[in-house]
Amino acid sequence: MPAITFKLKLIGMDRAVNPDFLETVTRTNEKAQELLERYEQAGPFACEEHPDGVPVIEVCAIFQSSVKVRKLKFCCQALADQVEARMAELVK
Repeated sequence: MPAITFKLKLIGMDRAVNPDFLETVTRTNEKAQELLERYEQAGPFACEEHPDGVPVIEVCAIFQSSVKVRKLKFCCQALADQVEARMAELVK
């Protein structure tokens, strides 16, 4: 049964045109990396009902100092619920 694939998209350092942007880009990339690691620790995730599925969790650092998580190719709501429940347990 294939597990979820994780993808990390960071902001390129070429976007940091001055020292203030460099700090912001570095901090945002670090937040994205930390969040991806939390998802990896909560796993492995897999759907028993749809073993041929190839779900992806994509963590993207956004230039405006935020991090976006996208769940791609999720086969069903049960898998999404599994991911959310495990992530919620990590926060406790």
